[in-house]
Amino acid sequence: MPCVKTIATIVIQSESGRRALLARAETQLGLGECLAMAVDVIGLRHSVRTTPTSKRAVLVALEVPSVLRGGITRLVSYYCVPTDELEAKETHRLGDDVSHEYDLLLRVMRLGVRAGPEPAMLA
Repeated sequence: MPCVKTIATIVIQSESGRRALLARAETQLGLGECLAMAVDVIGLRHSVRTTPTSKRAVLVALEVPSVLRGGITRLVSYYCVPTDELEAKETHRLGDDVSHEYDLLLRVMRLGVRAGPEPAMLA
């Protein structure tokens, strides 16, 4: 599954949906590709947003937002990313202002270990 642009993004609504996404990634990721996860947090006054810096990163799935204790919302995104481009930028905001940013690496969920099939994404 080469990291190519798709028209649709999968919305994961349950644990079984997450397992299906990860199982499909295991069979379709090609050599040099991985499925990476980014977690964003949104609160009343503070938010944290993680975005891949790679131009070849492709958003393939989103989990349904979950509301945590204290009214904090957790958003989980899954990207198909080349394994040599796992860099991301984590931006912290207080209100509308950027308070600080970090450079970090995305969390790898599945790694492609063989030559993948013809272009087809997780959908």
